[in-house]
Amino acid sequence: MMFRQTWIHAAVRKYQLILWRESPADLVQVYELTTHTYGLYSSPFVAIRYLLQLAEDEGERYLRAANILRAISYVNDLNGSADTIEEVRILKTELINRMSTAGYELLDDLPLDHMELPKPNPV
Repeated sequence: MMFRQTWIHAAVRKYQLILWRESPADLVQVYELTTHTYGLYSSPFVAIRYLLQLAEDEGERYLRAANILRAISYVNDLNGSADTIEEVRILKTELINRMSTAGYELLDDLPLDHMELPKPNPV
């Protein structure tokens, strides 16, 4: 899940505290949440804004990935298409590389080894 992978800057972690104790008799322990909180109204906005910034920061280096991040992504769903399997492989590699530079690990939902493009229908 993207929210759990988005790290919060250390300077603002003090505003996201978790108070915890195992039982009423225990002392309260204070923890700082280090990742983005999901379930808030702003959570989807922050996630989308982060993707747009990733596209902007290195858009020239990862052109295909930047186009996907800008145009056809929503929170933690990235969608795309290409005309050939080789183009899909390149796009997939760019997305994995770009997202990993920011600390995101993408799930490998696209097994390219067994993919076939449909044959054109005769007209």
